[in-house]
Amino acid sequence: MRSGVDLSRRAAAVCAAQQPTRAAICLWIVLAAARVAAQGEPMRGWDGALHVQLGYPGGFVQVGENQYPGNHLDLHGDLGNDVIETLDFDFAYHLTSQDRFRFSLQMIFLDGSTTLGPDDVFFNGTQLVGGTKLDTQTNFPDFFRTTALYERTLFSFLDRGTLSGRIGFTYVYLDFTLHGTTAASSPVHESKEDFRTQELPVPLLGFRLDYPYSDRVNLYGSLDGGYIPWLDSLRTEGGTVDLTQSHADLSLGISYKWSPALSIDGGFQYTYFVQHEKSHEDDNLIKLSVPALRLGATYRFH
Repeated sequence: MRSGVDLSRRAAAVCAAQQPTRAAICLWIVLAAARVAAQGEPMRGWDGALHVQLGYPGGFVQVGENQYPGNHLDLHGDLGNDVIETLDFDFAYHLTSQDRFRFSLQMIFLDGSTTLGPDDVFFNGTQLVGGTKLDTQTNFPDFFRTTALYERTLFSFLDRGTLSGRIGFTYVYLDFTLHGTTAASSPVHESKEDFRTQELPVPLLGFRLDYPYSDRVNLYGSLDGGYIPWLDSLRTEGGTVDLTQSHADLSLGISYKWSPALSIDGGFQYTYFVQHEKSHEDDNLIKLSVPALRLGATYRFH
């Protein structure tokens, strides 16, 4: 099978033999075909990227157990979580100039420390003594996220820019862990909740804009969202566990091509995540809302 370039060259030779008017029309058709052929030319290969994110963890966690509903614990105000750090590994496999698969692994680190107020609090049925120190230690490998997406360029705009659509799944693995002083009369002695036990992969739908401002500078933005309504998680814990989850990710940034293979980029990242699970025994809810700064580099292997 001949490539698009070979076919366009052959067609151009045929056009040259035509009358001037026919040749002009034929040449226009050849140029249009050559553009389509060039866009369809395969450019198989891998991109590898490493990014670090530093963000502010908004939101709360509330974990109930049987008749103990659990206190609403604000991540910042009640638990002293001032910073959330993320190490993000991204890989893209280019099928063609328009089609690619993307995979990512986010290693998440959420630490904090506070002194509880005078009243005791309940977390997962565990009674934590008021006025004592309470630490959050929820870090990789107890907290990570994986995402897989298929991405395709949909159309171009303003000569240089492109809009891409993408679809896929994301999965959050989370064991939320607190370390504090447990009351002697506490009905439970485990200040950890395994949200991963009921977690399901969440379908994602998103878009990405790229606009090459110059040969080296690219402006980009992306928005992805996913949602699972209340449904049976197919797990049991004190009865059937019903679950709902939500995700949203917004990125805005700028990249600079350091060399043909290497580019560096930085920008703003916003992440939103909610998981709520209910059964006869449990009523667990976590909400995470994180604005963050993002910095990293991408290397092209072909």
